[in-house]
Order: sequence, then C-alpha cells, then structure tokens
Amino acid sequence: MTEAELHEIGRKGAVDALEEAFHAGRFRTSNTGETYPDYYGKYWDQANGWSKPPVD
Repeated sequence: MTEAELHEIGRKGAVDALEEAFHAGRFRTSNTGETYPDYYGKYWDQANGWSKPPVD
C-alpha cells in the first residue's frame, strides 16, 4: 500500500470512531453537560413546535 492509502485508511477509521462516539452520547456539551444528541434533539424539537417527542 502507498503512504496515501494508509493515511486514508487511518483517517476513515478516526472519523468513524468519532462519529460512533458522538451518536452513542460519549461527547457532552460544555455548557449543559448533556450529550450532543440530547442537546440538539431538544433544540430541534423546540424549533419544530414539539413540546416532547411523540409517543408510539
């Protein structure tokens, strides 16, 4: 493999790991301490007129 191919494999692995950690809630906001999915989910709900998520 070339150095460029190895670099791309490493970069993709790092991006995938960060994305998985983000969606799993392992990163937290610095202002409220909430997970990013919860923090931005609440913002989306408010912006779209939902007081709480729908119940199935």
